[in-house]
Amino acid sequence: MAGGLGTRLGELTSTTPKPMLRLDGKPILQHLLEQLRDQGVRHAYLGVRHLSHTVMDHFGDGRWLGLDLDYVVEDEPLDTAGALGLLPALSAPLLVVNGDVLASIPCTRLLRVHRERHAALTVCHVERPVPVPFGVLHCTGADGEVVSLEEKPSLPLTVVAGVYVISPEVVRSVPAGRRLSMPDLVTALLRDRERVVGFALPGPWLDIGTPESYRQAAELVRGHPGMTGGPADPAAGDRGGPTPASAPRSRAG
Repeated sequence: MAGGLGTRLGELTSTTPKPMLRLDGKPILQHLLEQLRDQGVRHAYLGVRHLSHTVMDHFGDGRWLGLDLDYVVEDEPLDTAGALGLLPALSAPLLVVNGDVLASIPCTRLLRVHRERHAALTVCHVERPVPVPFGVLHCTGADGEVVSLEEKPSLPLTVVAGVYVISPEVVRSVPAGRRLSMPDLVTALLRDRERVVGFALPGPWLDIGTPESYRQAAELVRGHPGMTGGPADPAAGDRGGPTPASAPRSRAG
């Protein structure tokens, strides 16, 4: 999925879609595609909208990457799951990845778990400490006696990693051209008593949503080869777009 506006990155995404911001000489999305290619993926659909020509001009049909790429173009914003309704009929589970995520995705194991558990949808997740900007009071039951007070603690939470596997029947159920978020899709499946399972991603993970996380992403890619794939194509490496080293500080949207 590469169609979001990336508003929290401010001016960085005014002329460049977020998945096309460069890390270590190539776009974020290229790191992801090369990682998937090196694990045996040969065909991918790229969901695009915001500055879609930038993505399409860079990747073309994907042959220079060793991939067969098709594009799903949203004429209107369809949220995080609506583009599924624009896909052709599929016969196998679909791996869906947000185009602004850095992670080591064990594709074979992930797909095996999805099939073995007969899941309608598999949600990948990671553990993250989430800071609470207030003092948190711990009290006993009815009498309200204070046991402890924590000043602005960080709470460990299981957070959605932006990586999913979706069964073909679920993909076919998404109406064409209708806005649909991934949380709404999951909620609808649970309401219909369909099986939704979780899968813990191994290793580091980063959602690139702010100028600061964008700067962190460059270090993460260099330190963890499993987050990327083969070398960038020399011709593609000369294409423009800001890099973490040169990116101006921006207002978060």
